[in-house]
Order: sequence, then C-alpha cells, then structure tokens
Amino acid sequence: MFRQENGLPGFEVSGELEGERLRIKVIAKAKTTYTFSRWKYWRNRFFYNEFPSEVVEIEHVGRDGKVHRESGGDWNGNCEYSWGTLLN
Repeated sequence: MFRQENGLPGFEVSGELEGERLRIKVIAKAKTTYTFSRWKYWRNRFFYNEFPSEVVEIEHVGRDGKVHRESGGDWNGNCEYSWGTLLN
C-alpha cells in the first residue's frame, strides 16, 4: 500500500505461479465511509469503508522472460475494508 498525493491509498499486488509473474497497480479515486451503531447492552459500532478504484498498470512476465506492460484502460473496481462489532 502507498499513499497518493491526494491522501487516498494506492495498492500494488503481485503474484507468481509456475515461473510467470503478475503485478497490478491500483489507485483509489474516492472514499466512502459508512458507520452503523446500535445500543445492545452497550453502544457498539461497525465501520465500513470503500474506495472506488482504477487499475493504472499491469505487468506480466512470462516463463520466457518477456515483459508485457499495459495500462488498466477502463478497468475499475472497489477496494473495501471494515472493522468493529455490531450486535443484533
């Protein structure tokens, strides 16, 4: 994970399988936070964050060592995380 100039996170994911490697770089375009709270014995809260994201770079290294790079084009997605406890 890295921090962009606008304060939003960026992500770089990589993996390897049978001699081939893949690396994908993703940047967040915005951030949305949802907070759920409820009183049940005590006040409990659950936080959910999502980051609409864009793939900006893809790099594939084949078994033969050839490197293929391309921009993500119109690839979009959503990065999410949450924390907390919400009792029913």
